Amino acid sequence: MTLKPNVNLFVTLGPHTDTTIPVTVDMIEMTGADSYVSFKLGTASVTARTPGRFRIPVGAVAGLTIPADALHFFDTDTGTRL
Repeated sequence: MTLKPNVNLFVTLGPHTDTTIPVTVDMIEMTGADSYVSFKLGTASVTARTPGRFRIPVGAVAGLTIPADALHFFDTDTGTRL
């Protein structure tokens, strides 16, 4: 993969698990079959979709699992997968 300098990236995750990072839950939005959980990852605000009802309360630390082989990178300017 070759990146342009200063490219904005959009990353999606697949269903497999590898690495877990502790994050503090900022907000939870339950929408029926899924929950959307917001947290900070460094200085970035991130929202993750989780199946079912997310049971960790706002303000608590949750484990964000990121499998390296399931990361998908997109150029936000063009939508092209990198």
